[in-house]
Amino acid sequence: MNLLTHPSNTGISHYARTKKSAIGNKKMLTATQLQSFYEIIEQCHSAKDVKTINNIIQSNVRKLMPHNMTAYGIGEIGNRKVLENVNLGFPPDYIKQVIDKNNLLASPVAKQWVETLEPVLITQKNIPKAWPLIWQKLFSDHNINNIIAHGLVDTNGKLASYFTFANFEETPTEEQLHLIKLLVPHFHVAISSALQPETKSSDKAILSKRETEIIKWVYAGKTNSGIAELLNISAFTVKNHIKNILDKLGAENRTHAAAKAVSLGIIEV
Repeated sequence: MNLLTHPSNTGISHYARTKKSAIGNKKMLTATQLQSFYEIIEQCHSAKDVKTINNIIQSNVRKLMPHNMTAYGIGEIGNRKVLENVNLGFPPDYIKQVIDKNNLLASPVAKQWVETLEPVLITQKNIPKAWPLIWQKLFSDHNINNIIAHGLVDTNGKLASYFTFANFEETPTEEQLHLIKLLVPHFHVAISSALQPETKSSDKAILSKRETEIIKWVYAGKTNSGIAELLNISAFTVKNHIKNILDKLGAENRTHAAAKAVSLGIIEV
């Protein structure tokens, strides 16, 4: 089971509708931009890993919509808990504020998207007055002049992919919002493929009872010492179990392992 499934509208028929929609709006795109748009869609449907997705963003997406900050990932739609996040250009200190110590998306941009499920455009000039001052200051301190955020809720209604693009060379337009709305379903497909657990045998993906306990506590945000105390074992033992979990799931780090555990049904959300 994928962490994210391919929604019904991201198949070949949606691919055709997206291209038709782009052609219908081709007056807003140059021939080069239109070519980049088509290439992005094709590349998304063949992407198998995060590195490929990053290359798509850093090449054709930034050619189509010049900007210098991108972040994307997956999370739980209900409580906005981040399961996987990839940062391409945002200042680390900014990301630490956007994703808090409990791995929750704390940004008012994310909150607005969850409420509307429509692309959110914020610029320095139209920051909502209702926003806490800390967020207005964060934008200013990190020189974030504009930002567009959008995502797609998975077919199970529990998880969502999210995509944030910031610091466009020129003030983002309604046309760019429309382009992002067209592209996000295809990036959703790319992420679902990139997070597909790569296991050579079914045995490799099976965790022991103790490993299952530990990965559930990792998902809950517990540290090694915290897990050790809960399970009455040493932190060193927890560390070894986590090393084995990463190996079995083919994960790069704790967060990635937790995401894959969700995708395999080891952790139910």
